[in-house]
Amino acid sequence: MKKFSVILLISSLVLFSACSPESQTTESKTNLPNQTGQKETKNSTTVNEESNLEDFYGKPSVIVFAGTYCPHCRSAMPAFKAEIVDVFQDKINAWVNVIDGKGGKKFQISDIPQGFNPNLVFNDITKTQCQYVPSWLILDKEGKVSLSTCGSGKTTADMAEELKSLLK
Repeated sequence: MKKFSVILLISSLVLFSACSPESQTTESKTNLPNQTGQKETKNSTTVNEESNLEDFYGKPSVIVFAGTYCPHCRSAMPAFKAEIVDVFQDKINAWVNVIDGKGGKKFQISDIPQGFNPNLVFNDITKTQCQYVPSWLILDKEGKVSLSTCGSGKTTADMAEELKSLLK
């Protein structure tokens, strides 16, 4: 049990050590909803490679931006699954936007909703510039950015605490 806890702790710390891909470019900028306007919320949505940002409304949501070429991203996926996806399950929307996944590349871990979705761009959603992976953001039920990090600024523990506060 102690060994497992140490592995989870190390995974969490590695989770947000950032990679700066040489070939990473921001995909086409899509028109995302105006964050100040009225939004229709949905009660139940399955997010996928075709989803728009509006599909995340109604539940707190985590979107992770990662590349399969990035060793930090690969080592972070087990911790993300164990500490976020498995813990919060159907209470949140979770999506890993595999930025190099156009050809179907995915992380080799099951039960993580993932794929390449060109409708989701970190820079557009957060209105900040980021060229590092893994990066992630949390949206509240109305689709507003509640917490985000570009690269290694925050951990899965920060992510879990924010989700707990949004679910109260």
